[in-house]
Amino acid sequence: LYDSMKLCKKYNLPLALHTGSGNTPMCRIRRMNPTLLHDFLADEENRTVPTILLHCGYPYLREMGYLCSHFTQVYTDVSQMVYHAGLCAETGIKELLETCPFTKLMFASDGGGIPEHIWYSAKYFKQALSRTLSDYVELNVFDVATAEKYARMILSENARRLYKL
Repeated sequence: LYDSMKLCKKYNLPLALHTGSGNTPMCRIRRMNPTLLHDFLADEENRTVPTILLHCGYPYLREMGYLCSHFTQVYTDVSQMVYHAGLCAETGIKELLETCPFTKLMFASDGGGIPEHIWYSAKYFKQALSRTLSDYVELNVFDVATAEKYARMILSENARRLYKL
């Protein structure tokens, strides 16, 4: 892991790490909690390389939000949550956004090459994000223009900035 980080630093690339659930029994869910990376992320040498903790650590969403809010170099995507949580994705987005900055969250489908999964993830996530941001507007947390700005950031702008696309 530290060697991978050195290579990313050398070539000015972000480091991407799998977190959260995976294919059982290969992935042991107790070992997939993203907070287990705390010491690695806190290491001074590693704080200069953008690090994407993939799959939002699902089901450890609050823990992921915490890491994104406390480490300037840490980002996450929502792929595992949308793909596996389905209709609960809206709840998951709200859990992430309790602490995860809008600038650190990215859409991803994690469709695994199956076109229907990619289509479903993109379609449903947009709907769930819209409902979530509409709730913030309804509660007067921010206005419609700000909600639209945050949606653009999460759906594409954050990834474009991070991956230099």
